Amino acid sequence: MNGCSNCPACKEQTFLPFHRASIGEDEIGAVVEVLQSGWLTTGSRAREFEEKFGRYVGASHSLAVNSCTAALHLALAAIGISEGDEVIVPTMTFAASGEVVLYLKARPVLADCEDGSYQVGPEQIERAISSRTRAILPVHYSGYPCDMDPILDLARKYHLKVIEDAAHALPSRYKGRTVGTLGDITCFSFYATKTLTTGEGGMATTENPDYASSSNATLCARVARRSRIAITVRLLVLMRLNLLPYLKMSNTPGTFMFSVSRPQRSGSIAIV
Repeated sequence: MNGCSNCPACKEQTFLPFHRASIGEDEIGAVVEVLQSGWLTTGSRAREFEEKFGRYVGASHSLAVNSCTAALHLALAAIGISEGDEVIVPTMTFAASGEVVLYLKARPVLADCEDGSYQVGPEQIERAISSRTRAILPVHYSGYPCDMDPILDLARKYHLKVIEDAAHALPSRYKGRTVGTLGDITCFSFYATKTLTTGEGGMATTENPDYASSSNATLCARVARRSRIAITVRLLVLMRLNLLPYLKMSNTPGTFMFSVSRPQRSGSIAIV
């Protein structure tokens, strides 16, 4: 370093970054276009992303969410995991793979990796199966797919569901098939460190229309509940400001606008 180790420019050149996404003018332009549209939540662009992603991996149904953790949560809820159930999770994974099982008051059961691999193997999985087991959650660690055929055979043998954690596994393939079409539901991550990033984000893919409908209904119900709470809080604020008598509601696409006008004070408040 020729004695310049404290130089900010040299530090910047030699520092190993946590992530360095490939973002060009096309990506920046797409973000600006969305910002200028005034529609900053789930809308047409998210739907377009779902459709294109589904076509890419070969899945019939895709649901975009805010993280792979959310996708795993919805996936386990869709297959009916509940209190007292057990879900087999590999030892080599991120905490969220087991945490989502606990969200549903079920129990994550750890299965070890195969020798010479970070992937969970069928022998380890079978040893962990009990009368309470309802699902297997294999993780395609570092983008290297698990040996899915024997895992799927075990699932059929014991009548279990398979939820794949494919946070690392885009665009991995297993025996000619893209990861995303192997198990009952596959969950992806678009976090900053992933091969495809949206900053934060996730996707669940499935061939089962019932699972897709259930996940979407759960997501919509949570959003609706959150919206009702938010609207209630905003109305309480307006009551505190003594503005409720001056509200005039008008509809605009995707939001309710309440115009507020009274002598010497006017404006509008968006309740979304």
